[in-house]
Order: sequence, then structure tokens, then C-alpha cells
Amino acid sequence: MGFDQAEKQFRRLEEMRSIGQISEADYRERVSALRVTDEQGQVWMPQERTGQWYVYYGNQWMPATPPGRQPTAIQDAAAGASGQVGSKIGRWIGVWAVIWIVIAVVVHALAKDEPQALLGVAAGAALSLILMLANLNSQWSGVVTEIRAERVRVNDDDDWHYQTVTNAYVQQANGKVKKLRAMPGWQVGDRLEKRKGDASIRKL
Repeated sequence: MGFDQAEKQFRRLEEMRSIGQISEADYRERVSALRVTDEQGQVWMPQERTGQWYVYYGNQWMPATPPGRQPTAIQDAAAGASGQVGSKIGRWIGVWAVIWIVIAVVVHALAKDEPQALLGVAAGAALSLILMLANLNSQWSGVVTEIRAERVRVNDDDDWHYQTVTNAYVQQANGKVKKLRAMPGWQVGDRLEKRKGDASIRKL
């Protein structure tokens, strides 16, 4: 199979998925089968939904343009998706800014004689921004292979005690296992996806 044929089949599968002609599971399986091996022996595959080409390099899939080709309409659509991601992240930053401005105004009003309080607010805002951007920029997908209740040691106001938490173990396409706090309704076999620009995890 060549790149042109794979792209044609991808567009057809995407159309079938969008009108409900095939299931999500069938769509993913058939897109995953659209593999192309180039003259250098490198294996390529289009990404679900966007059609962005990925090459298997260094034990992982990486976005790239196939050799000797210009970005196609499929990849232009991927670029559009990238713009949507940037727009989502921009909206989250706007919400973050409003929240922290309100906090700063309240702290300033309540602690006018303690300017160091605003430094604490600034530090908290910077830390929350770093964590938020790290979460928004992450993307992965996988299947829940195990849900396990585990006892963990926590510290509340210098009082150490144990509490039970339920964790989900997610097998990713690259073979790595991600440990997450399980959400209500998650079951073994569920397919999860965290998209770039989204703050939450989707169950497909």
C-alpha cells in the first residue's frame, strides 16, 4: 500500500465514522491497519481523526511528513486541529488569569499591610500555570487493563494516616503503563484518550 492509497482509505473511513456507518472500535482497527513502508524501510501510519502522518522511529511514533511529499489536505486538516488546540489552551489561560487576578485583588484588600502575601499569590499562580500547561499539552490513549484499590499514606496537617484510593492502570500504544486515579464508571477494557488542549480524559 502506498501513501496515496492509504490517504484515500483514511478519508473514506473518516467519512464513515462521522456519519455513524462504522463503530469507533472498527474505525480504530481499520485506521491502525493503514501502514505504509517507505523505501528506507520506515513504517508510517495516519493518526486517528486528523490523518497526520506518524513514523515509527526510536521505539515510538513521531509526527512527520513522508519523504518526497508536500503536506497533503489531510495534514492541512491536522494543522487546523493544531490551531484549535492552541485556541483551547488560550481559553484556559484566560480563565486561569481571571481566577488569579480575583484572588490577588481579594488578598490585597484583606492584607494591605502585608505585601509579602502578594508574593505568595504570584508563586501559587506560577506553579498552577506550569501544572495546567503540562496537563493541557499532554496527549495519550490506551486501554484500562486493571482497576485496583490501594492504601496510600497521606499527611494532613502533620497527621500521617492511610486512606484507600482506586487507581486505574492504562496500557498505552507504546507499551507503557500509566497509573491514574480511577473515575466513576471506568471499567477494565475501557479505551481512554487524553487529547492535547483538553483538561479531562475521555472514555471512548
